[in-house]
Amino acid sequence: MKDMQGRGSKEDCGMLSRRRFIGGAFAVSAHLAFGDGTATVAGAADLFRYENTLRDHCWMWGHDPGVYDGRNNRNNLPLSPKVSIPDAIKYMGIPNVSVIRWKIAEPDSDYVRSYRDVKRVSWVVCGRLKDYESLHDQAFRLMPAMPNLVGLDLDDYFKSARKFETIETDKGVVKVTNSRIGHAALTALRKEIDALPRKIELRMTIYGDKLRPEDAPGIALADTVLYWTWNGTNLAELRKQFAKYRAIAPGKRTLLGIYMWDFGAHAPLDMQHMKNQLDIALEFYRSGEIDGLVFHCTPLVNKGLETVEYARNWLAKHGEERR
Repeated sequence: MKDMQGRGSKEDCGMLSRRRFIGGAFAVSAHLAFGDGTATVAGAADLFRYENTLRDHCWMWGHDPGVYDGRNNRNNLPLSPKVSIPDAIKYMGIPNVSVIRWKIAEPDSDYVRSYRDVKRVSWVVCGRLKDYESLHDQAFRLMPAMPNLVGLDLDDYFKSARKFETIETDKGVVKVTNSRIGHAALTALRKEIDALPRKIELRMTIYGDKLRPEDAPGIALADTVLYWTWNGTNLAELRKQFAKYRAIAPGKRTLLGIYMWDFGAHAPLDMQHMKNQLDIALEFYRSGEIDGLVFHCTPLVNKGLETVEYARNWLAKHGEERR
């Protein structure tokens, strides 16, 4: 992609070396999957054939222990023993997980193997850290070792303080919301994913109560949107806000985010809000308005929270529902 002066962008200059890196990563033999000579998943393409059950369309947002309830604990979460991401989703009865690791440290082989029985995994490439390239390269290195890795997550892609950059399109110059990596880097990532030897989904986190029309060009480059409502009180406007999102992104594959703690208020989520968002989620899923749900988040599951147990029982009741 070229900038407004017609120069090749920094992202373009790195595309050739990045593609060589990707090619080398995928040269790893398939028998090395999960590092023990076996693979538990028949093929990545098969994982995009979802079963006709609500449960199979459910994901969980995964964080390693201590991310939210560690030393700083500014969200006022109850303390509890550590629980791993795979153990947490097993407890909830959720087959798929987004692994959000803000630390760039390379996961060791035992950590990678712990996901071998997870049906589908998505891995973060963009989040709180500014070092996008390191997160990106880590995710691409993991692909040959994880046959169930099917997606890359752009967490908190749009910046909270809404500013804009301009890009040139076939429809002329348009404004785009500023993001953590920039629109040129997003375009380059889209090209990289499209060139991979297996299908990988690009997923983007957005917040409906912060949505702007200028978000549309960025959203258009993602395969799937993970739609969240940050403040619990704003869940009262969920239908209204989601309709605004659909006006910007009609037909976009979307997972509805389900918070089980009010991180905006740093307090327990009101149970009426919890019930209401799941009622709407079920309505949207049945009508085809959304493709599935994503529950936030794994560190909450063993804290004795009423919202978590309600969600777990709700899944037990509706998980096998077909549409």
